Amino acid sequence: TSDGGKTWTSIAAGLPADASARVVREDPNQKGFLVVGTDTGLFYSRDDGATWTALKRGFPTVPVFDVQFVKASHDLLVATHGRGIFALDDIIPIEQTTAQVASAPLTVFPIRPTYDLQGGRMMSGGGGFFFGGGGGTEIYYNLGEAHNGKNAVKVAIKDSKGNLITTPRRTGHKGLNVVTWRGNYDGPVTAILPPEEGEGGGFGFRPRGTPGQPTPDAGPHAVAGEYTATVTVEGLAPQSQTASLSLDPRWPHPADAAARSAEALRAALAARNQVSAMNRMLTGLQSLKDQLKAQQSSLKSLDEEGGPSAGYSDVAKAAGDLEKKVGECDDDSYNTDQGKGEATV
Repeated sequence: TSDGGKTWTSIAAGLPADASARVVREDPNQKGFLVVGTDTGLFYSRDDGATWTALKRGFPTVPVFDVQFVKASHDLLVATHGRGIFALDDIIPIEQTTAQVASAPLTVFPIRPTYDLQGGRMMSGGGGFFFGGGGGTEIYYNLGEAHNGKNAVKVAIKDSKGNLITTPRRTGHKGLNVVTWRGNYDGPVTAILPPEEGEGGGFGFRPRGTPGQPTPDAGPHAVAGEYTATVTVEGLAPQSQTASLSLDPRWPHPADAAARSAEALRAALAARNQVSAMNRMLTGLQSLKDQLKAQQSSLKSLDEEGGPSAGYSDVAKAAGDLEKKVGECDDDSYNTDQGKGEATV
């Protein structure tokens, strides 16, 4: 009804005919966006109930007895019969994915502000009740078609001055994609080492990225403030949204908290850069060792075959002595037993 109950119009078209509707509510952030809980699950409508879509994406087939929208955080709380309470956080992509958005080449959705929660996140076992927080900033974007090339899709996080913070891992699936920024700068450049000399392939940080490159989102933690997330798709104009990182509101913060955080960040970035320099040196030492080994092998083969290049045993010995010295320098800087139960030093 839209006239206080004087007249009524059915909005059941598209809902299961054999399942009762337990609750229906309108999204306070999106006029005409309805959610209905039925005996067989959850459904939503963008057009005041003219059409309905089942909300899946991992939500089970279960009776839904009540739903509540959380206006400020764009969350949807769902009370089920038999499966506990579900908190569907950040439903902005569902609210805004119209037919036009779904077919558009690229759409980057507004990013919900993130609190830098102290103490991590709490989560119960068994999947009954979840309390979110501390998981990072989620950047949602929709692609009208798949872009799965190596560099077809790029996501970059920059600070208010335009300085690059990190480039998180991204996907290029058709439809909805999500990238999570944990609030960190890039980690140090990782060393390129043979697998037997440290399965991690890096020094100081266990790398999650590519050897020889900075480790995305694995360095010092960013301070509270405004950041820009930009999604770039090959052949399309880039799109950006603001990502806000706020202090944990549950704890007091002294007046000089921002200055202290900025100073701590500067120190952490300086330490990261020192680790990067160390890793570049280790990569260079490893490259030199590989070259010396190859030269010794070549000279040995030439000596065995005889001919004009024979008699280079002294040169081969000198190369072996130099390789040994390089190895000693390497050992002084890096624990080559890393990955064998010993720590990097």
